[in-house]
Amino acid sequence: MLPQVGRYQVLKQLGKGAMGVVYLADDPLLNRQVAIKTIDIAIDEESRRGFLYGRLLRDARAAASLSHPNIVGIYDVVVDNNCACIVMEYVAGEDLASYLSRIPVADLPFTVYVIRAMAAALDYTHSRGVIHRDIKPANVMLDAARTPKITDFGIARITEGATKTMTGTVMGTIEYMAPEQVKGEDLDGRADQFALGVVAYRMLTGDTLYGSQSITTMAYKIVNETPPPVRSRNASLPVGVDPVVAKALAKAPGDRYRNCSEFAEALAASLAGDREPATIATVAPPLPPPAQGRNLTAVTAIALAMAAGAAAGVVIWWKPWARPAQPAQAVVISKPAPESVPTPSAPAQSEPARKTAPAANPPAEKSPVKAPQKAAEAEPADDPASDASAPPPDTPAPAVEAFNHGRDLMQQNKFAEAIQAFTKASAIRPKWVQPHLSLGNAYQHLDQFDAAIREYSELLRLNPNLFAAYLQRGECYVHQQQDNPAFEDLNRAIAIKPEAPLALLARAGIYMRRQAYNKAAADFSETIRLQPDNANAYRGRAAARRELGDRPGARADQQKAEELSGRKGKKGG
Repeated sequence: MLPQVGRYQVLKQLGKGAMGVVYLADDPLLNRQVAIKTIDIAIDEESRRGFLYGRLLRDARAAASLSHPNIVGIYDVVVDNNCACIVMEYVAGEDLASYLSRIPVADLPFTVYVIRAMAAALDYTHSRGVIHRDIKPANVMLDAARTPKITDFGIARITEGATKTMTGTVMGTIEYMAPEQVKGEDLDGRADQFALGVVAYRMLTGDTLYGSQSITTMAYKIVNETPPPVRSRNASLPVGVDPVVAKALAKAPGDRYRNCSEFAEALAASLAGDREPATIATVAPPLPPPAQGRNLTAVTAIALAMAAGAAAGVVIWWKPWARPAQPAQAVVISKPAPESVPTPSAPAQSEPARKTAPAANPPAEKSPVKAPQKAAEAEPADDPASDASAPPPDTPAPAVEAFNHGRDLMQQNKFAEAIQAFTKASAIRPKWVQPHLSLGNAYQHLDQFDAAIREYSELLRLNPNLFAAYLQRGECYVHQQQDNPAFEDLNRAIAIKPEAPLALLARAGIYMRRQAYNKAAADFSETIRLQPDNANAYRGRAAARRELGDRPGARADQQKAEELSGRKGKKGG
């Protein structure tokens, strides 16, 4: 880490990207904290390096002249040893990309609020002849007051110039590039408008225009292919949103809106339906708390959590959504299968059908939830303990329709869109527990464990004795390496349903990490009694028995695990 940049005392590293590092630093002269972004302009050719240095000063000077509440201000430029350091306003918060990694499909008020703020900032800069060229969620900060602030003005063209080959090949964040930018043509503010349209598309659907593609394929599609309509990926949106977003994403700049704010207001109107567009969002809606530094993948996180107690090669599979599958030689965490949405007719106190039902069972969409008949007498209090899946009496038909639509989307692996549908159902009928359970399941598919925990916690507030909620919330805690709350939830699940092999197997894994090998062996044994073909339970008990000095028993269990694994392998082949 750099100890100092010019007069600025570097405090810590905030992040790292392809072009350099971002530091938090102290400005002793003005007594304030700043962010310093480094840009490597180390190029052998002296004339090229001089050109980039000149461009850096010109563009940074233009960006420093910008003053707008939705733009991160630039304070200074320091160049040292082929490294350009841009000193800018420090925004304590998170970027929009981090927010969307937790909540892939943003709610509509927040989407409109962000797009309006970005549009205002972009129109302001365009009126002053400044084009951003790299609008994307990672370049939008959300400060403590939830104000969106666009960053990296004056930097995008520098990095573009530094990463162009002599033949003019464009490098950068291609998912958000306008067709004319991909082709290397002259740009104006309508290129930023196209990128803003992609940001809106991302917030409304949970994905970019063409998903994950190679750079070559992405470039071809941006220039030649029309992206799927917004509602093809999120059918819960109003019909009018498709032509609005499509206009912002037009291939020809002349076919787009006259400016970014015109697009933002058209988007607000299309999403408002019968309401006035201005009522959609005039202030920042609340944001959930930022994720607490969870940078590991789910597989890596659980592997690390289990490493301390996974003696002698024990492998614990944690799959609360299906029967144990063919084992591997490492900890394996799987996302729930699409058919894992609980069947709405399943009782609340029984283990969800998706956990044990054979593949031959009819798919969930063949048994949709029926809207209840309106009761003649006054509506009784909701009683989720009686049936977790049936809608409470007098549930409005739109809530049932939204829930069924969410289940259909889960079947299609459209988890982000399913979240929108389940959220709508829950908003219409807050005390209906099934949408909360389905929301938690959808969030788990996307590894959004904080959000899933919130849904399961709300579910348990409605029904403190719901086995599935304790089991699945415990699974989320395991993913987050929080053994204590996971252990508590699993114990509650087992107390409600003692013969629950998935909960027993998970608790055994925690016992192994705590080196409580007798208790782990007991849970593995009970799992084997309930599921005699569970190879992972045999493998886990073998490890526990090795720790307890029972070598013959460990060998027998390991042999049985290998036999079951081989049998499943042949059956699968």
